[in-house]
Amino acid sequence: MISLKQENQGFTIIELLIVIIVIGILATLIITTLGDIQRNDRNRNREAEVKEIHNRVEYYYGQKDHYPSLAQVNELAGFEGWRAENLRGLSQAMLQDPKGEDGVLVAEPAPGAYSYQVTPDGCDNSKEKLCESYTLTATYEGGGVYVQKSFN
Repeated sequence: MISLKQENQGFTIIELLIVIIVIGILATLIITTLGDIQRNDRNRNREAEVKEIHNRVEYYYGQKDHYPSLAQVNELAGFEGWRAENLRGLSQAMLQDPKGEDGVLVAEPAPGAYSYQVTPDGCDNSKEKLCESYTLTATYEGGGVYVQKSFN
């Protein structure tokens, strides 16, 4: 006897759509988690670089009894000139935020750059205007700031 009933051996459209939706949800979760991990890693790098800058500047203070001015730290000929002599090991790369473009410190906190604020305002380390303290700041991705202050 011949059976009129046909047996299907494939997937239905509904089954395929469910699988595609599940894969899409999993991919979205992986991508957002990976983005968070990368952002947290860049924020940890910011903290490490600011701590290293802080260590170099404090060492300078121990030698000179005042802090460098913003202009001195950002000296363009830093590798051959003042920075190479006074802040050994402070490379241009350390001054650059992971998402920033310039390897210089700025006067006011801003995303994409580290700031170095010295007091008193306008100190230039002439005999009349020595820099007495500073605040280093890195702006986190996702909000917030990391602050490192001078010991004095």
